[in-house]
Amino acid sequence: MSNSLQTMTNLWQRLQSREQWAVGAALGFVFSASIWVWLVKPALHTLSTAAAQHAVADAQLAAMQQMAAAAQAARSVPQVSTDESVRVLESLVKAQLGAGSGLSVAGDQASVTLKGVPAQSLLSFVQSARVQARALPAQVSLQRSAPAGTTTAVLWDGRLTLSIYTTP
Repeated sequence: MSNSLQTMTNLWQRLQSREQWAVGAALGFVFSASIWVWLVKPALHTLSTAAAQHAVADAQLAAMQQMAAAAQAARSVPQVSTDESVRVLESLVKAQLGAGSGLSVAGDQASVTLKGVPAQSLLSFVQSARVQARALPAQVSLQRSAPAGTTTAVLWDGRLTLSIYTTP
């Protein structure tokens, strides 16, 4: 090790002063560039992207807090029995879907037959069934139908199968 250091020292001393200055300047440039590339530039990049990363993290936190609040609200909703859910579904079918619609129940599945139901009524029924009867759509088969002589009203025919989620 000392032999190579001695060799370097001898080479340095043999150089003229302006050659020593040029070699020193080149080494200084290489050292400065290395410091910039490996230390300063990554730190500056981190600083420049920190605000955007912080905003993304804040948005994710807000979404997670919203989901937690929704889950807490769902836990606080009182449970209903299957019989109560069926009674609620029967009343919703009569009140919101009209006389042409019917309901049949098999276990935890309720099947609603639709005949000439307006889109807004169907939407209202599905929302009410989810909230009041704890019934979620499991399968939907709909056909668009229009009353004779009109082109503005959209009516639906078909079958809607709901899964009832209740306590025993």
